[in-house]
Amino acid sequence: MSSIDFKRLCEGVFSETESFVAALDGVPLEQPVPTCPGWTAGQLMVHVHQAQEWAAVIVETRATQRVSLLEIGGGDGDLSGDWSEQIHQLTLRALDSFGDPVDRRRLSQWITDGARRLTSALLEAGPDTAVWREFCPPRVRTWARWALLETSLHRADAEVLAAREFRIDTDLAVDSIDQWLAYVREPAAAPFLDPRLANMKGNGERLRFQPTDVDGHEGWLAVCTPQGLATSAWRPGDGDDVVVRGTASDLLLLLKRRIPLAGSSVAVTGERVLLERWLDNVLC
Repeated sequence: MSSIDFKRLCEGVFSETESFVAALDGVPLEQPVPTCPGWTAGQLMVHVHQAQEWAAVIVETRATQRVSLLEIGGGDGDLSGDWSEQIHQLTLRALDSFGDPVDRRRLSQWITDGARRLTSALLEAGPDTAVWREFCPPRVRTWARWALLETSLHRADAEVLAAREFRIDTDLAVDSIDQWLAYVREPAAAPFLDPRLANMKGNGERLRFQPTDVDGHEGWLAVCTPQGLATSAWRPGDGDDVVVRGTASDLLLLLKRRIPLAGSSVAVTGERVLLERWLDNVLC
């Protein structure tokens, strides 16, 4: 359970979206996004809106059963491929609706309005209202945490395109890592994650991620088991095969492949190849 103030989570969604839009101002919509291979800046903008619209509909309607992002985003059953490929197709379809050339001003306003809608829906519902969630606690707070993580990471993508540095507040980064590693270990999350995550099966190899800017925090543990990844708070065991130390912000950005290992400020001890295997197989 997140200890972050609920109002801060909700308002953070809107402020991060504003910063996301501002970072992409002047960036050509057709420019590739290096941290999201195969995507352009325009598709990234559309995706942020579609993801937030999905959450807003679920919270506004107090949905108790599964709501598909593909349906909310305009999918009509003619999409093909795995989850990531279908999301990719949705972004292209929506981007086309903004004309050729794209009406950049209208696109930016659409995204900002969507963030405002989601923020209002979250605050109105309150953190403990029950709503559908495929995995993790089915409460509005879960959607607020997810929306802030999603938006912050895509803001990082935007800052990379704008050639600017990006950091996430330490407590928010810690909460986001907690959240992400909880997703990774959930069997119900498998359809939403890169199929390559199955390559992280192993024989008990241990990866430890330890924040250097949080007093008393022992870090997080990922264990490669024969069944797949098992994640938890760090605990003593037979020894860690690789230890990755850095600020909570840098650890999150590395875990989610927003910064490269080479040249980063994180310190790696032990089997570096095991960390590289993680980076080769986790979803952006």
